[in-house]
Amino acid sequence: MDTYCTIRDVTDRLTIEPDKDDKRLIVAMVDEAMVAIDAYLGKHFDESVPAAVRVVCARVAARAVSRGLSSAPVGAESQSFTAGPFSTSQSFGSNSNAGGVFLTAEDKRMLRSVRGGRRGAFTVSLY
Repeated sequence: MDTYCTIRDVTDRLTIEPDKDDKRLIVAMVDEAMVAIDAYLGKHFDESVPAAVRVVCARVAARAVSRGLSSAPVGAESQSFTAGPFSTSQSFGSNSNAGGVFLTAEDKRMLRSVRGGRRGAFTVSLY
């Protein structure tokens, strides 16, 4: 199966520099991102992947990879430490999940152009 984005597309969006051993994680997150995108769109692209799909796939995978490579606990959005007298803090937000991929509202907005079909509220005349 072809992928919607390349490893380079993902690494260009990372906030952490991956090691060469992190390639397996990147490939796995691209696969998961493709499944999430296919489920949202209700279709799969075998050839000529639209630019919006490529960008969203790379963004989704990069978010998941960044969480996987981070030293913070899975799902933590922020951490703080204090040296004396020894304090620590972690916060978990609404977008924190168990380390899997997810589509944000912005991702879904970007995918609407390739989703096809009419979606949303509309009126049907009955006469």
